[in-house]
Amino acid sequence: MSTTLFLTKFARGSDGRYIESESLEIERAPVGAELLNTITLFSPLAELTVYEDEGDVDKSTVECFQDENISAIVDSIEAEFRRRLAASSAGVSAECELSEVMAKFREITNVYFLFKLKLEKYSDDDSVIVQLG
Repeated sequence: MSTTLFLTKFARGSDGRYIESESLEIERAPVGAELLNTITLFSPLAELTVYEDEGDVDKSTVECFQDENISAIVDSIEAEFRRRLAASSAGVSAECELSEVMAKFREITNVYFLFKLKLEKYSDDDSVIVQLG
């Protein structure tokens, strides 16, 4: 079963609350159960409380990855990619289409890009969250 990871920028209320109605999706990447399990070995999912609007008392929670674990997650995805690449190279033949080989790695490279973007561009911005949706 596949789910989606979102790199989301939340507005922050004057009290520091995360406001969902003013959130902006920066990036998204589908992720399968196997890769998600690999990632959560290095960073268990946390819960973030979000509010629909700034003055609301009603709240919900989203599952997300903690900022301090993003670097370890990127490292784990790189290691998993190397493992998959090595395992795959034995099955690549001259008649195999390059697009077929590349398609095998689409999921992991998209997920890697999302976490890498958080690490390189938004590491100091605690309003940008990698959330599971």
